[in-house]
Amino acid sequence: MIRTLSIVSVLALMAGGSLGFFVAEARDKAIDVCPAPSDPVLERKVDLYTQYYGLAPAKSAEVRAALKDYDQKLADLLRRLRAKNADDFKALADQADARIRAVISPAK
Repeated sequence: MIRTLSIVSVLALMAGGSLGFFVAEARDKAIDVCPAPSDPVLERKVDLYTQYYGLAPAKSAEVRAALKDYDQKLADLLRRLRAKNADDFKALADQADARIRAVISPAK
């Protein structure tokens, strides 16, 4: 009976160790996986930088962060310009709308 309990406890310890090893390996593999591209244009730019300069994944991530930061600052600047020059942007939108309506109207 003691021998059976010893064997069962050793097997349980081995199973626990195997499970711990599996979880550690799975966690290591999960870190290596890149997130799905959220912006295909940005990812294409990063791929071009990576291929041309032969960048490592860490440096590619830095390029991605720099491009995201640049895009965000550019969008903020455009928002400020739109707010500051609302009349000019309204005139541009009206002009484009008139040209589009001129093209669409005869087609009906």
